[in-house]
Amino acid sequence: MLKTTDSKILVVEDDPGMCRSMRFLLSSYGFDIQTSQNLPDAFNSLQTNAYGLILLDLNIEDQSGFAVMDHLAKSRLDTPVIIVTGERSEEKAITALKKGAVDYLKKPFET
Repeated sequence: MLKTTDSKILVVEDDPGMCRSMRFLLSSYGFDIQTSQNLPDAFNSLQTNAYGLILLDLNIEDQSGFAVMDHLAKSRLDTPVIIVTGERSEEKAITALKKGAVDYLKKPFET
């Protein structure tokens, strides 16, 4: 049986530098961070672990991050998803929110 912890976050991002940065930043706040840099690894992580949050890029090695959201819906996993992407399409943002994303953040981040 999977145990859910609110402090466990899955980062699905194909850019190794972004993965390192997000792991460093979120770990410094006490979160348990796991990263997946491709969709098969993300699906495997979702089958073996429970997460309190998923930070999801929409473009992962020329594949769509929407596949992760579809997997969550099909598996009836109620894990909150925040899209973190360089994608500029307003249509994709709307689609992400309709598929259940709780927020949509654009990269690069502005301070």
